[in-house]
Amino acid sequence: MAMLDGLPLGPGPIAGEVRGASTAVACELLKPLGEDIRFDNVHNGWQVRGFKGGHYLVARHIENKSYDDAKLQGARALQEALDIASVEDNNTNNLAAVSDSSIVVHEEQGKMILSISSAIDFSVGMQFQVTATNREGQVIPTPRRPVPRWHKSFRYYRLAQISSDVYEAYRNLYLAFESLLETCHPRAQGEREGGWIRRGLAAIHAEFGLESFAPEGVRQPSEFLYGILYESTRCNLFHAQRANAILPYYNIDISRIRKAYDILLRLWRFLASTSLGAKSGGGVITYNGYRVWMDQVFGSSELGVCVTADDSPGLHEDAEVSPKGLGVSYLKRCRYGGESALGVVSAYIAEDDDLGRLPIINRIGLMLDRKLFAISFVRNLSLEGIGLLRVHVCQRLIQANQPRTIF
Repeated sequence: MAMLDGLPLGPGPIAGEVRGASTAVACELLKPLGEDIRFDNVHNGWQVRGFKGGHYLVARHIENKSYDDAKLQGARALQEALDIASVEDNNTNNLAAVSDSSIVVHEEQGKMILSISSAIDFSVGMQFQVTATNREGQVIPTPRRPVPRWHKSFRYYRLAQISSDVYEAYRNLYLAFESLLETCHPRAQGEREGGWIRRGLAAIHAEFGLESFAPEGVRQPSEFLYGILYESTRCNLFHAQRANAILPYYNIDISRIRKAYDILLRLWRFLASTSLGAKSGGGVITYNGYRVWMDQVFGSSELGVCVTADDSPGLHEDAEVSPKGLGVSYLKRCRYGGESALGVVSAYIAEDDDLGRLPIINRIGLMLDRKLFAISFVRNLSLEGIGLLRVHVCQRLIQANQPRTIF
């Protein structure tokens, strides 16, 4: 049976475990567990297990799920188990990066498939300096720009930037926006909150134009922003009693909240610049430029994914897949997937069905022209009973001199 750091992933009877489980989802924890977690029938039949001192939490289900359903439902089961453990046993923890890194086992056409997905960040910064000279060639000193006066929205903005997750970040950034809107377009006495936000956005659009904050072709940008920032996100995130309330961490695909955060971040910085004189931001790499660049780098290079039993922790300065000199095995097939979302490329998509030759996996090496590009680390992953191994690594563009958008 496939195992991860002593936790079962695949089907098969183990005392006290799901017999014949066809689906499993494993995620790394922020810190080792303080106590065992053993819950059955979590989130519609999932069984969740974690060992004291362990670094992973695993959810298994007797029914076979599709990859997408397994990832979504399994992550919800893991989060519910962590909620219960925190309340019942004072065993409080969290998943390290549920939307970016996970291991999923499911069955396709009678074959057990183990999929490892992870994300790496590619940070790029741009700096510009403009020098003015007079007719004699002497440098004209650049006047020092005035520092904006403090505004209480700055406090909420800073809290958003140091938040631990995008849900918390959105709450704080929305308060920054609300605080700034109160300064620019005060709320009238007795005016409903929704009506005030709608009126304020319409006034900003009339003064500056908000077309760049809405998709191309949207006729009423202020109404688009009102819908996505206030109605769909703010109301559902701030009010737990609503039927469609956004419950933090429970959606493994958090692209919707991230999209809303990105839009709100750009809008707030625009308003802070126009009304308070704050900097509007530095230079950026365009998404199209990033895609073309990565197509050139990965599309014209020899890519490879290899594994080793070496349990050395992954370090940025690593030059070898196995620092201890242990054996390294390449997966049979590896390709570049191209752009998968704005600012994201599927850098490595690898598969192998000859798993008997592979060792217990601790380190996964991402190779670029036979040189180590990056290391992904797992703990004691055995592939017994697995018919196909898939590894998918995406690379995200991080604008180094722009506000934080990844949490």
